[in-house]
Amino acid sequence: PPSEVGLTMHWLAVDGKQPNIPQNPTSVAYKKHPSVVQSTLVEDDTTTGGEGTTAEGGGDTNSKEGVRVRQLLPRLLSEELHLYFTRIALAVEKGGATPQDRLTQDAALERVACDSGLQELVPFFVQYLSQNLLDHVGHPEHCRTLIRLTRSLLWNPYLHLELHLHQLLPSLITSVVAKILSSKPTDNHWALRREAAQVLLQACDLFGEEYVTLKSRVLQTLVEATLPHKSLATQFGGMVGINLFGPAAVDAFMVPIAIPYWKRWESALQAGYDHVQQQQPKKKENSDEKKQEGGATTTTRPTTPSSTKPLTFAQQTEIHECQQALLNGMATFLRRMPVEKQAERVNLEELEETFGEKLVPLAGLATEYTTCIV
Repeated sequence: PPSEVGLTMHWLAVDGKQPNIPQNPTSVAYKKHPSVVQSTLVEDDTTTGGEGTTAEGGGDTNSKEGVRVRQLLPRLLSEELHLYFTRIALAVEKGGATPQDRLTQDAALERVACDSGLQELVPFFVQYLSQNLLDHVGHPEHCRTLIRLTRSLLWNPYLHLELHLHQLLPSLITSVVAKILSSKPTDNHWALRREAAQVLLQACDLFGEEYVTLKSRVLQTLVEATLPHKSLATQFGGMVGINLFGPAAVDAFMVPIAIPYWKRWESALQAGYDHVQQQQPKKKENSDEKKQEGGATTTTRPTTPSSTKPLTFAQQTEIHECQQALLNGMATFLRRMPVEKQAERVNLEELEETFGEKLVPLAGLATEYTTCIV
């Protein structure tokens, strides 16, 4: 007699990943169905001379022909997920021009941070973020919104972003240490760098235990950004990022450069100020022409201006922002590092001579001087 008809239950997907069980189709079945999966063949230059071809179907991903990269297929998403992604992207693109748009955007980002069942959208969100962060360099306000979306994805406890860090981290690091992030000097790209550094630290804290070299590699990139030949904006991003990693990172990478960098910035500001002072007309003395004892007259000539060009407002802003980032790092060192180690690491007298009274509020001592309001 025929076997009795029965019904069994099994998992189709767990957190967006298909379990490898007999009830589910294998990867070979997917490769044989061209309407489900498409692959793009990226030729390896060392084996095929750099020529690329496109293929559909399966194949050995470790073969000598090349590397197969699976494309994202939005049509495989459910209608609900597709609508969800569209509305989130629309809220991000619309921006916060009006209070109502800002409320809508905040609500959308809040949902991304707490909704479950979004694992299938993770590749699409990551691709959207990495591509738009690079395409919108020069528009810091829009990039700040994208950074907020990245923070929401990291906050969501139901999402697993481990396999997408190689796409996400380069865009975050670019938003921290890029040389130019704004098209106008008045754009607030400093806030973008601070927020991107905070999200970068958040990613390192979340996945640092799973990937033991993650923090060290990120720190190495930030330290390279503080080298003397880098631009001031890049140095600012590097110092902000290092400061967020705590007093040990500040002690190792910021304290050794604090005094020479501060002196160089002060010299640049003073040189620009001296040049401006020399360009101002001097007050006339008793007369424009001074008579000497012999009756001859001599005309007073203006002082030859210095060869140093005056600093622009943007240059002065860059120096002041870098000084503030350095002071914040020194505050982390002085407040959170034991006094014994401070004495071993730095010459406090030289530190006091260089920074002067700016060290008083950094030490964090609740004295009458530090708590007074001028």
